[in-house]
Amino acid sequence: MKKIFSILLAAAATLCTVACTENTSEEASLSVNPTRIEFTAENAAATNVTVTATGTGWSVSVTETGSGWLTAEKIDDKTVTVTAANNTTAEQRIGGVIITPDNEDVGKKEITVVQAGSENPVVYDLQLSSSLLEFEPESAEAQTVTVTVSGDMGWKAEAAEGCAEWVTVTAAADSFTVKVGDNPDTKERIGSVVVTPDNESVEPKEVTIKQKPKVIPASISADVTELTFKATDYPKFITVTAVNCEYEITTEDENGEKPEWLHVTRQVGELYESIRIGVDNNTEKTERKAFAVITSDNDAVEALRIPVTQEAAEDPSGGLDENIDITNTISNNSVTITPRNDWEDDNLYTYWEFKFWGDGIIYSTATWPPYSGTGDCMDLIVYSTKVEFNDEMIYALPEGTYTVTAQEYGLEQPLTISSSASTIGSYYYHYESSVNTNTISIVSGTMKVEHNGENHVLTIKFKDDKGNEMTGTYTGKLNIVQAGVPRPNPGTGGGEEGPVDPGFGQE
Repeated sequence: MKKIFSILLAAAATLCTVACTENTSEEASLSVNPTRIEFTAENAAATNVTVTATGTGWSVSVTETGSGWLTAEKIDDKTVTVTAANNTTAEQRIGGVIITPDNEDVGKKEITVVQAGSENPVVYDLQLSSSLLEFEPESAEAQTVTVTVSGDMGWKAEAAEGCAEWVTVTAAADSFTVKVGDNPDTKERIGSVVVTPDNESVEPKEVTIKQKPKVIPASISADVTELTFKATDYPKFITVTAVNCEYEITTEDENGEKPEWLHVTRQVGELYESIRIGVDNNTEKTERKAFAVITSDNDAVEALRIPVTQEAAEDPSGGLDENIDITNTISNNSVTITPRNDWEDDNLYTYWEFKFWGDGIIYSTATWPPYSGTGDCMDLIVYSTKVEFNDEMIYALPEGTYTVTAQEYGLEQPLTISSSASTIGSYYYHYESSVNTNTISIVSGTMKVEHNGENHVLTIKFKDDKGNEMTGTYTGKLNIVQAGVPRPNPGTGGGEEGPVDPGFGQE
């Protein structure tokens, strides 16, 4: 009996399994009818789409091309109602309705919707009475632009990004008014007002806004009001600011004559402009005065007269008391060269600046004067024959005998050393605890330059203003640093006219 009951249970389970499998094996599906809808341009009646879904739910949406004019609404599980807004344009438009199943195994369905173009289309257009407004730099009056619209369309007018801080726009029914703030700059400024229709078929329009630059009266000014030089001193530099005018600089003394001892040079570079003012050494026991005179090409601008005073020569409390050997002093060196361009005249000199120092002296370009400590040092201004720039930046002082000479300003010659009587001269110094306690003038003598392989051999025989000798010999390398960079030949349109002055230019 138990065996028969077990057989019946097994048979029942088998029947249940077959039945359950048959009930759940029905395939999910989705279909729509119709798959294409055509609407008239105006007053088109809504159209129903029948959706047949098996084993899945679904949702409805409109394609991007139908957005804005096509509507699809799910009425129930089997019906979608599709409506189209009036087409006021002449062009046919095409959109779509998408039925998306919940079951990912079932593909979505799309109904193509076509709407005819209107036989009497509405023309949308927007025109402005002006595309350019120009304003005065200060207290400018507001200006109005009329907006003419075709078709039922709104619009908005806004200052474009970048000019909203100085352009104000106020809109009315059929126009807008533009007002600008004062222009604080000496350059013209430009902005725009963008007029954007609310109908995407019409392109935005733009009005350019220009405002004239602020007018600043012509003037000249300098960053100093007077200059004072020691009897022997380095050049000084001033900066001149010229507004809406050009200027030139000259010199004159109290009698209106040109002083021979005062020199001015206008130096103009790519990134700077300055005035170099230099003086010859004053060997007289009285001070001297003159003026650097800056005049404008605008007659309404008053000339600037900058007083320049040079102190009287001091009694020679320093100098040498006997002949000295300077071999130790010239044991260390730093040399700066300003090479020439290859296209410059071969007869021009090349400018060298030598710094020598001995035991006990520390040399640093980070300070001025560059020497500190206790010991002796020497500055030489040297003019060699022409030495050109080279890519390796490896230079040698040309061989020869260099003579100490009182240089004439702007007329320096090769194979010379600038004496202490020159505008930029050569000196020997003694320092005690970083203080210069004795400045010795170099007024005559020679420096013989020879080459021995990579080494320079310098044989120095100088005299000071008392006739005492400074002699010494250096054999070794020169620590040479290049100053400046090559410039293109102005004959090819690559630079300013005239040769480069590696020293300090000419008046």
